[in-house]
Amino acid sequence: MLIISIKEGIIIITKVAHYYSSYLCKKVNREEEKEVIAYGIEIVLGAVLKIFTIVLLGFLLGIICEVSIGLIAFSLLRVVSGGFHFQHFLLCYLTSIGGISIISYLSKYVLADQDLFTLPLFQSFFFFIVTSILVIFKPLINSNRPYHNKQNLYLILSIAVVSLLLSFALFLQKTNPSLSITINLCVLAQSLSLIRRKKYNVS
Repeated sequence: MLIISIKEGIIIITKVAHYYSSYLCKKVNREEEKEVIAYGIEIVLGAVLKIFTIVLLGFLLGIICEVSIGLIAFSLLRVVSGGFHFQHFLLCYLTSIGGISIISYLSKYVLADQDLFTLPLFQSFFFFIVTSILVIFKPLINSNRPYHNKQNLYLILSIAVVSLLLSFALFLQKTNPSLSITINLCVLAQSLSLIRRKKYNVS
């Protein structure tokens, strides 16, 4: 039933996107761009749906802070590093909300009590792994984005974002270990999306 409801929601998003794109294109007399505008509207509405669902799940599971900070960390790195995305929105939707929710739940109720995850060595390990993935596989940027061919620029930006996020995680390590672990794992999850780049489309 849940999958059916999600599919119905996706159909509604598609219909709304095409309706508004048709309306806008008729207003400005640019019918040839209708599909491009519809795609853009679908992306925005889909992102809003994912954010709403993740926050709602966070509230229901008592992990609202964790899912919020995890979503921010994941999204910030994804903007500058790119990565694969599934061709079907349903897979992307389920993977996004499921991944961030599971990471957040485990961080708060399981991993936060483990002494290993509060050691400075743990932070250094994550930084080494994430930066190694970035350097080896490089950011994967969609060709429609500005300066998409400047991989070194996006690599520098990605490493800078990782440094800022993991520094913030280190700051939270003693006072709020669940948030610290959530940031680390979400940053790692996004970096891992670069490894399988040959099987998926880029974003």
